[in-house]
Amino acid sequence: LYRARWADMDTVTFGLHKLMCRDIKDSFTDVGKVDLVYVDPPWENLKYWGTLRGYPQSLNTKQFIDRLLELCMTHRTGPVIIEYGVKWAYDLIRQAECVGLTHQATARVYYAKTRLSDIHLFDDKPAPDNWIANVGGTSGIDAVRAAMAPFVHTGAVIFDMCCGTGLNAKVAIEYGCAFIGNDFNPIRLAKTEKLLRANL
Repeated sequence: LYRARWADMDTVTFGLHKLMCRDIKDSFTDVGKVDLVYVDPPWENLKYWGTLRGYPQSLNTKQFIDRLLELCMTHRTGPVIIEYGVKWAYDLIRQAECVGLTHQATARVYYAKTRLSDIHLFDDKPAPDNWIANVGGTSGIDAVRAAMAPFVHTGAVIFDMCCGTGLNAKVAIEYGCAFIGNDFNPIRLAKTEKLLRANL
C-alpha cells in the first residue's frame, strides 16, 4: 500500500526509486550526484508549492528559485532542464547563470491546449542537434519525453525536487531510469508514489 499521508521529512525508497517530502529549504545531502535534473517548479506564486499545507511565506519567489538552482548545481553531473512560465524566462536564465549554469537552449511548449511554457536546457555542452525542433510545439508528457530523450539511458538517475503528481516520474520509468522525487505537497506526493509502485 502506498502512503495516503506523508509527513515532513519522510523518505521512502522502493526499487530504484526514492521519494521525499521536504521543503526546498531542507537538506538533500542524501540525494548524491545524479545524471539529470528535470524540474517544473511553481511559477511565481508559491502557494502552489504547499497547497493544503499552509506554506509559510518565508521565501519569496526569487529566493525559492535561488535555492532550487543551488540544489541543481550541487547534485548535477549532467544537464539541468527546467520548465517554467514564458513570462519569467529572462529572470530564470539570469538567476541560473549567476549560480554557474550555462544556458544552451529554450524550447516553447504547451502545458495546456492553448497555454505556453518554456523548457530551458542548461548544460556544459551545446544542445543536441534538433533538440529545439524536437521539443518545441509539443505538449504535456510528450514535451517531457522529447526534452529528456537525448540525455537518458537505462539506469540513469533523474532528480526532480518539485515532482508534483509524477509526470516526470512516469517518463523516467518509460526510459528505464531511477527517479528521485521530492514534493512539499503530501497529496501530490502520494500520487507519485502510487505511480512508481505500480511500475516496479
